[in-house]
Amino acid sequence: GIRRPCEYQELLKISDDVPLVTHRLRRPDCSFLMPPTSEDLRQDTKIDISHEAVIRQWPTLVEWMAEEVRNAKTLERLRVRRREAAELKGTYIREPELSAFESWWENTKPTSAWAERYLEGRETLSEIHRHLKLSRTQENRERGRERRNIIMLCIGCTLLISLAIFLPYKLAENETRAAREATDGLTVLNLAREAEKAAQDGLPAVGLLLAATATDGALALELDEDEKQS
Repeated sequence: GIRRPCEYQELLKISDDVPLVTHRLRRPDCSFLMPPTSEDLRQDTKIDISHEAVIRQWPTLVEWMAEEVRNAKTLERLRVRRREAAELKGTYIREPELSAFESWWENTKPTSAWAERYLEGRETLSEIHRHLKLSRTQENRERGRERRNIIMLCIGCTLLISLAIFLPYKLAENETRAAREATDGLTVLNLAREAEKAAQDGLPAVGLLLAATATDGALALELDEDEKQS
């Protein structure tokens, strides 16, 4: 690790716990930080590690340093994504990276004072956060559009399936009706012919009965045709 002394006022901007933490780590029974508690802290007082050996022999500090490196890298990736969006209009952070960034932001809760140590004036934390929120809005909009497309596709498939099932049935029904009507027409014609034959054979009563039946059949066919046309 590299020692990086910081002014006390700079640390105060990062967390409200700085006074308590620095006091405990400066006490004589600890002496991890300098200056010792015998010296009052001013806004411009430099806070530093008491010795390089502390970096190697303090496991908790090593963990903090590793976490700090990870957070700094994540912030830099966010900065790069925001810069890409500024250069390429309409470019947003996409899943699954978007959810990972949002989870990091929620858990870390970065402050402007902390971020400024790494951004160095290139962007502000608020600009980066705004881009993160815009990316979520865009992602939700695209997901909504995809859901609507899926719903429309499902409706279209349902209509096609229904049509595929109903159309053959309707065609078969029409064919059956046409065949029945053709058969009925032939029956009426045959009855008329038999009535004429019965009259020629000297059977007027039979001829009249057959003629009446043929007439009724013809009237029924005409009624069916009128109903279809209406």
